[in-house]
Amino acid sequence: MEINFEIKSKGSLRIYFGEKVATISGELTFEPPVFYADLNSFNNWESPFELEIITENELKEIVAFLTNSKSTTKIVFD
Repeated sequence: MEINFEIKSKGSLRIYFGEKVATISGELTFEPPVFYADLNSFNNWESPFELEIITENELKEIVAFLTNSKSTTKIVFD
């Protein structure tokens, strides 16, 4: 499964998981560049998959990907 992400604003990070998309709320700091992601805001996929709950396996795969990302912004989960 291809996973990707982008930081959309100081308060949101967008996850691309194959064809599915979800947004995680959080807070971006700049010195040092860290996005503090709120996992409680990460429950369902966006349309057309909005009725699908994000599974435990999907969540683990996404968290591992983001944690090991080579991005200049570190992703930390609260």
